[in-house]
Amino acid sequence: MILVVVAVVSLIVAGVVIGKRYLKPSGPGKFGIGVVGEVAAEEIVRLLGGRGQVVVVFLNPKSTGLKGPERIVQKLESRLKREPGLQLLPRESVSAVEPNSSRRCAELVRQYSNVDAVVLVGGVGQVYAHDFAELAGSSRKLVSILAFGLAESRDLLQQSVLSLAIVDHPEPPPVLADGPSGQEWFAARYLALTPQTAGQIQIQPPPATRDSGPN
Repeated sequence: MILVVVAVVSLIVAGVVIGKRYLKPSGPGKFGIGVVGEVAAEEIVRLLGGRGQVVVVFLNPKSTGLKGPERIVQKLESRLKREPGLQLLPRESVSAVEPNSSRRCAELVRQYSNVDAVVLVGGVGQVYAHDFAELAGSSRKLVSILAFGLAESRDLLQQSVLSLAIVDHPEPPPVLADGPSGQEWFAARYLALTPQTAGQIQIQPPPATRDSGPN
């Protein structure tokens, strides 16, 4: 049996292409953060060929009052459960305000070494790339949904730590109402990155600050 561990914390497979492929148009006002979970689930199904074991490691923001990450997980798990060839294992939850929560998430990923995919779902709290660097080359698939920033996700993909990462779009439009379709909502706000597309991302360095020195 194939086993998969998918880490859901942070997805560029060209958002528009993903959306057209997986999301049906609806009326305005229908879209929200749950779309991220739906897109991630479809990509995980494709990544695993529709077969294997998947576990979600969730950086739970319950104590912060934020509900967006939980909505992502709900939509993700709902879609994965409908795939007959996949077995979704019970969710692992780590408090976002727990000391050393990043290391705890990394330990859970290591514990699930025999599954096919671990999905690390973030969105709040601190998860550090260096805690996951030793996972490079593992046979399991590690998926990050909003767990790492753009630069960290690119590096972890190129180092073969991550197999898929969903990240915030670096240049989202200042104002964007719900459009006629879910793909527009996703593509304007997020990027889906794979090891193949990560190298196409150019990270702009922060502007240098001028040190005027003593007057």
